Amino acid sequence: MLQNDQIDLNFTDGSFGNLPKGQFKLWYRQSTGISYLIKSSQMQNISFNIPYVNSQGQAHSISFIASLQYNVGNSSPAETNTQIKTKAPQAFYSQNRMVTAEDYNIVPLTSNQEIIKVKSTNRTTSGISRYFDLKDATGKYSSTNLYGSDGILYREPYESKTSFTFNTQTDIEGTIENTILPIIKSLSLIHI
Repeated sequence: MLQNDQIDLNFTDGSFGNLPKGQFKLWYRQSTGISYLIKSSQMQNISFNIPYVNSQGQAHSISFIASLQYNVGNSSPAETNTQIKTKAPQAFYSQNRMVTAEDYNIVPLTSNQEIIKVKSTNRTTSGISRYFDLKDATGKYSSTNLYGSDGILYREPYESKTSFTFNTQTDIEGTIENTILPIIKSLSLIHI
């Protein structure tokens, strides 16, 4: 973790591992470091050509026309050096697994810099069956149902709003058929 997104390459010293020899290639990618959303409507029918040489040594070019099928909103702003210095030791400590309550409070923060705070509470201990009806002494968590295992909760930007008025049941049925059902069937609601 160096200033201005620089990196260090560290190799073994030859005592506890084999020292690599020869030439090395390093690939990296660089982002703009800002948060933005690309809507599928903004990237439709984009054409580009890729030149290639066939097996007979002849130069050719293949043409593509591409369109974005789903909105892309996975960009995030660059982390500050202070944020990196805070999160890195925590990520190393957890060793990319979630076992303790502390891990459940730390690991999600290291997976995405847009997560601001996580609060996990340990409601059970090892040795107690997950199917056992847990009675919390405070009563705060006794009625809580728990489904699933590890996961990340995230928010997607709100895109559109639909409202309607009605006077009769036919108006309601028409809105469901012509407005709500197309929204439910839209690509933006499909989870892959």
